[in-house]
Amino acid sequence: MRKVFLFLVMLLFVAINAVNADAALLDNGNGTINDTSALMWLQDADYFGTATWDNAISLADNFSFKGYDDWRLPSVNEMKNLFESGVTSDSPSPFINVNPYMYWSYEENSNLDAWRFNFKYGTVGTSAKDNTRYVLTVRDATVPIVPEPISSVLFLAGAGALALAKRRKK
Repeated sequence: MRKVFLFLVMLLFVAINAVNADAALLDNGNGTINDTSALMWLQDADYFGTATWDNAISLADNFSFKGYDDWRLPSVNEMKNLFESGVTSDSPSPFINVNPYMYWSYEENSNLDAWRFNFKYGTVGTSAKDNTRYVLTVRDATVPIVPEPISSVLFLAGAGALALAKRRKK
């Protein structure tokens, strides 16, 4: 009985932790990426190149892509979440053209400068609004991506439950 209990505890641990790492970001196959926080990102992180902050705001506000016209610049925290999920300039997948330089956030620090994020080092700072920085756009998506457990974990959980049920009948 102790072996069965240990097996079930290990199975539960695997089931909880065995989520596909790429499931946090879904390549929609149309130039956009969805994430688990219900955001849709433009896949090409160099689509707009660089711009001053005012121009970046205008580019995002006037952008229409794949039938969506509600794009905006991301917040620093939204970009930080991408970085922490593994999106860097050295390892951009599923994004493309992620530069090792600074990207504008929509957040202002003052009348003269705004917040920006670096995808090489994951650093946050401010820059004068008349400097040029890269532009990445995002929009609020309707449905967040929910990671799906690996099928083999579900199979093992079912097999474990059947084995336990069979053992109890004896």
